Amino acid sequence: MTPTCWTSCGSVRMWTFSCLWGCVATDTAKTRLRTPSVSCFAVGKGDLESRLLPMWVLETKWFDSELGRLVDYYDLCPETPVIFFNHYWDGVPESPRWPKDKPLYLMPNIEMTELSSEHYWGVDAVLCKTHVCYDRVTRWYTENGNPRDAKVFYTKHTSSDQAEFARHRLGNESVAPKDFSSVKFIHTAGTSVWKGTRELVDCWVMAAGLPQLDVYIDDSSFNFFFPPSYKRKLDRSRSPVHIEHGMLKPQDFSRLTAESAFFMCPSRSEGYGHYINQARASGGVVVTTDAHPMNELILSNEMGVLIPARYQHDPKMLLGGKYPGEHGLKDPNGLLVRYNSHGLCNTIKAFIKSSTTEQRAAMGARARRQYHEDTKYFARAMRKLRRFARNELSEEDIPPQ
Repeated sequence: MTPTCWTSCGSVRMWTFSCLWGCVATDTAKTRLRTPSVSCFAVGKGDLESRLLPMWVLETKWFDSELGRLVDYYDLCPETPVIFFNHYWDGVPESPRWPKDKPLYLMPNIEMTELSSEHYWGVDAVLCKTHVCYDRVTRWYTENGNPRDAKVFYTKHTSSDQAEFARHRLGNESVAPKDFSSVKFIHTAGTSVWKGTRELVDCWVMAAGLPQLDVYIDDSSFNFFFPPSYKRKLDRSRSPVHIEHGMLKPQDFSRLTAESAFFMCPSRSEGYGHYINQARASGGVVVTTDAHPMNELILSNEMGVLIPARYQHDPKMLLGGKYPGEHGLKDPNGLLVRYNSHGLCNTIKAFIKSSTTEQRAAMGARARRQYHEDTKYFARAMRKLRRFARNELSEEDIPPQ
């Protein structure tokens, strides 16, 4: 998987392999290096500002007139923690300039097969967006050792509210209100192959009496799931399904999220589930799988629609339950899920038959409230992390691991 970290600096748009949250400022002086403005959180000492760091920040030198010499990021921030996402480290901590005592934090998607024991052993804190991450990482340290005494924080997470953005950008009068009386589903798979797209489309192709389904999918993912011979099945689909090829423009995606009332998100795997969370933020009815971490966002059938599923192992995942190499976590449940199209179809038919317009709107409202509760939890967790980074947490507030 290729990381995609975009940020901007004036009129210049940059892309960097290193997805680093961190701070760029002096630890002792008041001089600050201004990096591209990205909403984030401060996790350092003194008067620090948080930023998404492009690689050039780590490679550039500046002349300090007070010191009379060139300085770099490591001179300016020798003690400021840096958060790495997943395995996208690019050898940065192995740089000869990396200060020996500079803290390193990790925010993992635990299902990513590139993550190894060395990643977990090489950090001072792990930030878990999900309960399943917190449970498995803490158990993994107990079973395999914790040489740096890394602390594991359960932080939850948040996502952009695309619906609110659309109303702000386009105006309320340009965004149609959600219609909970007429069921019509959207499924935004994008480039992912883990959104349950094939099982979903199979359901619509095989079963009659289902409402309109619109699928938005990149050509690469569509070709992965649907060989040319499948086109005949689509043409003869027993329920109406429309495939929209290519990636939506950001403004079009925001409007679609704002106006849609029913979101089909039957994921087989998620690190967190941003497209589920964006659907929650919009106040829509979300259909997703009854498995972690998806059911950490949709907590019950009062808040959305849960599809029965069973867990599946992937032996390439270190924390996946059946990793064959050294230091793999053992667990009867995997980090992937399986379900069949018949079960999905039955769930949808039962939902449509048993729910009223008012009940559907109430589901969406509960999901939106939970989105805001989780966002507030995440903000509190980040303030706690900042206190931890500054050695301001009391002993009872520090995670045991």
